[in-house]
Amino acid sequence: MFARSSYALRHFSSSAAGNRVGFYGLGNMGLPMAKNLQKAGFEVTGYDISEAGRAAGEEAGIKMLDTIAAVAKDQDYIVTALPRTHDVENLLLSEGGVFESADKGTYVVDVSTISPNASKDFAKEAKK
Repeated sequence: MFARSSYALRHFSSSAAGNRVGFYGLGNMGLPMAKNLQKAGFEVTGYDISEAGRAAGEEAGIKMLDTIAAVAKDQDYIVTALPRTHDVENLLLSEGGVFESADKGTYVVDVSTISPNASKDFAKEAKK
């Protein structure tokens, strides 16, 4: 399993698909990840439901937008770093959510602390 995860990170950071990343969740885990993506040359746009997360993103130089849909559009990658399964579900599946708003072919990377079974279910929904 570790080798697969390492491969995924290398693939993500060196992929020729593009450099635009929509990042959801700029808390204790997500903010350092988003900053590292910026340092690696990715153009990061962010969204967070909390004022503290939005302020931290802005302070880090991340372009913060006001809606899930706005961040999902015109991205090569979308990264979710959220604390609960239902948060990811709402973000991905709600009206105006990521699955409805992202362009076809956008890669969705979930690094949230959620149920692995839920991640499988979300992957199935993404294929619909």
